[in-house]
Amino acid sequence: MSFAPFIFLALFVLAAGLLLREFATVARAHAPSQTRVVFVGDSAPACKAQIPRVIWTYAQPTPPTQFVQACIANWRRFVPDHEVRVLDRASIAAWLPELRADFDALTARQQTEWLRVRLLARHGGVWMDAATLLSRDLAWLHDLRAHRQADYVGFYIDRDTKRPELPLIDTGLMASVTGGGFVTALADAFDRALDAGAEVLLQRLRDEGRLAAVVQGRANGAAGDHLLQVVAADELDRAPQAHRLALLRAEDGPQAWLAAVGWRTRHHYARIALTHAPTRLPALVTLRDREHAMTARHWLKRRWLAGSALIELLGKPHEHR
Repeated sequence: MSFAPFIFLALFVLAAGLLLREFATVARAHAPSQTRVVFVGDSAPACKAQIPRVIWTYAQPTPPTQFVQACIANWRRFVPDHEVRVLDRASIAAWLPELRADFDALTARQQTEWLRVRLLARHGGVWMDAATLLSRDLAWLHDLRAHRQADYVGFYIDRDTKRPELPLIDTGLMASVTGGGFVTALADAFDRALDAGAEVLLQRLRDEGRLAAVVQGRANGAAGDHLLQVVAADELDRAPQAHRLALLRAEDGPQAWLAAVGWRTRHHYARIALTHAPTRLPALVTLRDREHAMTARHWLKRRWLAGSALIELLGKPHEHR
């Protein structure tokens, strides 16, 4: 008697069970009803200034891709009371006349990180990475700033945070008053880090015995894409009461679905594009590089469900030609 049919059936049942489990993970992914907030700098002076109603982003390449253009149209749809300023290499000088001498030699990521903190320090406003989708206006951001009397509002990554009182800042959305103390100090510190190099920063933190406290859950420290995040953590560790910050948990907002599916890119795409949009959407969804690349590619190839959150927020490709 051959056992092959039974083995095949067992494998089929196992595969079906695994698929059903993964589908359930995607289907259950949701945005929490409450967003946790950490306040830093209780002893710092209260800030009475408002965050300018301006949204900044940097387009690479130029002109922006069709997907990024659709994201920007989404912003204008949900926050018509904010001016949207999309910068490219040619228009930077209109807002930042003095660029770093080595700006064009920086990586694309370093250029974007430098621009976000310098623009906020000089002009204030809201920085959003280009691959960001909004589902509502930004009243919650301005209300939180006023309630906290903070000079900075943003998000933190709970997954990488080991010190709840000084969480690791997520740089996808950063908002500041004009000349805010935190972003000004951060912009200056980031310039110094770029001048010296990431390894010099890491070695200084080792010498001072602060590396683990600053880097927290970031295994690679200041390497790669996380330099600005580590510089921000260094600033907060050195002077935790110097500035008033209101930091919301990213896993309750822009990274809620990604966190709910275990930080897996394909599962995140299935949640945002291949299942029906839930009743409660996150206030915003920020797509990291991997999620951005996958979402843009499949959106253009029409690999999505018409009733999905992606189409509800972004629309269909032919609507943005």
